[in-house]
Amino acid sequence: MENQSTAEKYLRLIRAYTDGHKTASEFMREYLSEFKEENIDKSDAEFEILNNLFFAAEVYCDDPELRGKHDIGERQLFKEAAYARKELKELLQECEGTDSKESPGQP
Repeated sequence: MENQSTAEKYLRLIRAYTDGHKTASEFMREYLSEFKEENIDKSDAEFEILNNLFFAAEVYCDDPELRGKHDIGERQLFKEAAYARKELKELLQECEGTDSKESPGQP
């Protein structure tokens, strides 16, 4: 992965939510803001993980009375964030394994 710090930045934000340090609404606002302003190219795998979570955050509605047919609640947003956390962590571990197997003299 070309830019592990981007994935790590998102992983920290997701962890803050899934570990209970941010509310669903706080996470949703911060995640949407970060993702929309991000200009760094991401690998296809990284983009797919982050884009799926972006879609979930975009359809999240914290008020059950306002929630539409296609909106999701906190439970589903949490599930999506937990899944993205797992997938990003695995992707970072794969990249670290790939980086450590390459010798400095190889292209």
